[in-house]
Amino acid sequence: MTEEKKRKRKSDEEVIFAQEKVAGFIVKPWSFGVLFEISEMLDSIFTKLDQRGVDLKFDFNDGLGADLSRFIRIAAIAAPEVKAILAITIDADENTIEELDMKTGIKLLTTVFKQNFEIIKNGLGLSLIKEEEKEKVKEKKEEEGISNIQTISQ
Repeated sequence: MTEEKKRKRKSDEEVIFAQEKVAGFIVKPWSFGVLFEISEMLDSIFTKLDQRGVDLKFDFNDGLGADLSRFIRIAAIAAPEVKAILAITIDADENTIEELDMKTGIKLLTTVFKQNFEIIKNGLGLSLIKEEEKEKVKEKKEEEGISNIQTISQ
């Protein structure tokens, strides 16, 4: 392999831990240590969304796509946690996050979301399972109600 080809090949670490530069900030996927640091905040976000009954069904194959407005609503519901997670992720203080213009803030937030998609998806998956269970119980009650009506009318 020529020296030039060696330089063009990315190391395993560069591929696995790809980083992106957004408005002068380096956005890296969460490390294992960062995940421990933000886990309570993520749990708080999922709890707040569950309490509000926010529809957490995203097309995870599409990324954000048409769900951007819902994504922004979710960020607004859990603003303190989202702000803290964003600050930790880009290694900035929360005041810096507050001073970002809207376009940059949303770009940073969506980049963090996309880079950590699987972690977020798995966390949301727990909430989605709860939602699916609630839906099944509701459907079962509705079916039982119809059965009871049919029995009474017979």
